[in-house]
Amino acid sequence: MVVLRTKEALIEGRHLPEFELNQGELMSLLVESLEFELILKDYLTGKKQNPNVELLKSFVFVEHTSFKVTLIDRLLGRDLVRHLVQKEFKDSNQTVESIMEKAQVSADWRIRGLAGNPRRILATLMALEHSSCIIYDVTGMDPLGAERLHQIVQEEIKTRGGAAIEMNVPTFNGKRFLPKADKLVEIKMPNHNKV
Repeated sequence: MVVLRTKEALIEGRHLPEFELNQGELMSLLVESLEFELILKDYLTGKKQNPNVELLKSFVFVEHTSFKVTLIDRLLGRDLVRHLVQKEFKDSNQTVESIMEKAQVSADWRIRGLAGNPRRILATLMALEHSSCIIYDVTGMDPLGAERLHQIVQEEIKTRGGAAIEMNVPTFNGKRFLPKADKLVEIKMPNHNKV
């Protein structure tokens, strides 16, 4: 079942090729900058409209910086991973335990102390509890962390009957890093390769 379809189009100066994303698939969108990644996510989540982007299921963008801890929470010792996940999923201890186990984080770790990879994995797993169709980015992650997140997402969308789009600026220390996705789609500037 198709969950997202695009026709060839120019979106804010970039060439978007024609593609389809089906249920159970993980697609990696290769973009040249974080700036355009943020622009494109608005079209792929439906915040901005374009007649050439057809969303057949709604997508959620994973915000990996949304872990807000108040001063009072810190003073009362409620700034631990356990508290963050329990606050989000009040009714289900099984969900809380499952998320922390899959993310390989300790319930007693402080939120502010989480490094980038565990923080993104935790945020992505929490988002998948709310929606089976997600968009996430791996910008700033090292290749091993990005690959681990990629594998977790692939397993989860197959289990949940969802789909995922990985936004990727595909370089790490000057080297091109391409994930093992079901589909790779590259977004380019028009005439990008012409001199």
